[in-house]
Amino acid sequence: MVFKNLKGDTKELGDTIHAYVENRLTYLKLDFFKKTMLGLTTLIKIIFISVLSLISFFFLSIALAIWLGDVWGNPSYGYLAVGGFYIVLVVLVLIYSKKIVEKIVLTKYAKLFFDEKVS
Repeated sequence: MVFKNLKGDTKELGDTIHAYVENRLTYLKLDFFKKTMLGLTTLIKIIFISVLSLISFFFLSIALAIWLGDVWGNPSYGYLAVGGFYIVLVVLVLIYSKKIVEKIVLTKYAKLFFDEKVS
């Protein structure tokens, strides 16, 4: 009689452990899906905003170059000034951006993947 109870308890314990493992795997799949979708939607938003911003900057740069060309009396001067500004901007970004970008990206994604309160 004692062995029958022990056998039943062991079977019940095995079923409970099996159910726990299945529930834990389901939770991990849902958590992975949630974090993946959050990252994907963030990436899509960033790409969309970036494309619209690039188009806007392109047209604003052309408008600025035309206006500067009119002010200085030669259209080439306007385009050279705008192009020169972008070259200086690229050089400054290359020099100073590495640490800033790494810090922002590491902080943002560390919070995303290691903070359980993200919803």
